[in-house]
Order: sequence, then C-alpha cells, then structure tokens
Amino acid sequence: MGYWPDVNKGDPVERPAVLENNLRHMVNALNGFGDNSPKASGSGVVRIQVWNATGATLKAGSPVAFDGTRQMVGNAVPAVKVTDVSKPFGVVVNTLAANGMGDCIVSGPATIPVAGGSGEYAVPIVNGDAFVLSGNGTARILCINGQKAFALLGMVSDIYDGPFAISYDGTTHKVNVKAGYASLNGEWKDVAAAQLDPASGYVCVYSEITDEGTWSEPVVQIATPGKYNYPVGRVTVTGEGEAASVSCMQFRVPVAIIIDAAECPISAIQYEALING
Repeated sequence: MGYWPDVNKGDPVERPAVLENNLRHMVNALNGFGDNSPKASGSGVVRIQVWNATGATLKAGSPVAFDGTRQMVGNAVPAVKVTDVSKPFGVVVNTLAANGMGDCIVSGPATIPVAGGSGEYAVPIVNGDAFVLSGNGTARILCINGQKAFALLGMVSDIYDGPFAISYDGTTHKVNVKAGYASLNGEWKDVAAAQLDPASGYVCVYSEITDEGTWSEPVVQIATPGKYNYPVGRVTVTGEGEAASVSCMQFRVPVAIIIDAAECPISAIQYEALING
C-alpha cells in the first residue's frame, strides 16, 4: 500500500490514479454512494471501506474475506480472497485495482455472480470471484437471472451440523462427511466420518449382508442409491480443475436404514413339505 506525505499550500500536486480513485471512493462512501449508479444505499445495506490486499484486480461482486494480519488504512479493512467459507465475508461493490479502496457490502442486498450449484443460498467459491448455490449458508438468494443473482447477505441459516453433515473444504479440496448411524436389519451400527474426493453424485451409506448373515462394516461413499446404498446427501461439481465449484445438499438423515429380506431356506423346505404332504 503506497504512502503519500502531507503537502503544504501552494505546493504542486500530482496525484497518481490509485490515490485519486481512493479519495473519490472515500468521499462517495461518506455521501452514501458506492459509485455513480444507485446501489440501494437506503435499503438496509451495511457497507465498510476495504482496500484490495490481494495484489490483483478484484471484480465487482467478488466475495472477499478480511485479513486481520495486515494493516488497516484509516478505516479501510484489508480485503483478500475467501479461503474459508465458514468465516465472515463481504461483496465488493466496484472493481478494485490492486491496493485500490472501495465499498464492501457485509449485510443486506447485493448483486453477485453465480457459477453453478443448486439451493436457496449462495456460498463463496474458495479463492474465486463468484458464488455457488448451496442448500445452506448466510447469503439468501432473493432472485436469480442467468449467472447473476440478487442475494441478502448476513442471513442466519439453519445449518445442519448433525449426523452425516456434509461440507466442502476448499483448502484440502475434500468433501467432509461427519460420523452417523446405521440400522442394518435392526442391528445398530456406528458409521465413521469420511473424507471424499469431490464428484457429482449422491453421498450414500453402504453396507451389504454376507452369505453368513453378517453385515459388512458400513462406510460412506459417493454412489448410486440402491438396496445397499442409502442416500444421506448430494454433491454437485461444476467445472474442472482449480476453477471447479463444489456445492453440497444435506438430506438431514441421522440414521441410514438398510433392510435385506430373503426367503428363509428352512421355512421354504417346511412349506414345500406341507404342500406336498
């Protein structure tokens, strides 16, 4: 972040574009404007001043986190890319050059870019400049049109954190599934937590009965729901590589119930004997 010393009356002043834009943004913010277009400044929007500490350009609508290890510039908070979607975030109003200053919405309505997913909430893409739709979060979608959405930031959602709770870790690039329970023909079993490679599909609890009548140890996997695969959630992957976005939908199932029924061979013999005399 550049430092500009005080000047005296009569001194020649040449301001770099970054300094000039920062001054304009600060004055506009004091007057309730983020730029020259209306941004619903009187509609319950809560804004803070930020400076772009990413070292690159931040597009308008980008999600940002706040870095407490960097120095504030006046009241401007250092804004960085989101690396943990469980922590507070905001949305920059204008495109900000590296080290540029501007408005950031932390609560209230905001226009955001959307890149896939499904659900009624929006979650920031880790290290990205857009959001994905999700089944939970703190940004409630009000309406969506193509790849843009109007979201209400700062909402308190009913985030499920019980058995088989599913989340995506943008640092490890793994889908985390919490431990849960299974009922296998009435036999109660604990199901261990799992870390899965992200892939589009259903998150299922799998266990199968053997010829000896015992059940295999239940595990969590991404599979097609079926007789031995009980679905507890769904994962959707949009895009490829580092640009891929991952959203998770929770079915809120505390117990996976798997039942396997077959004809009892002893009963079959007795029935055959009864029929044939």
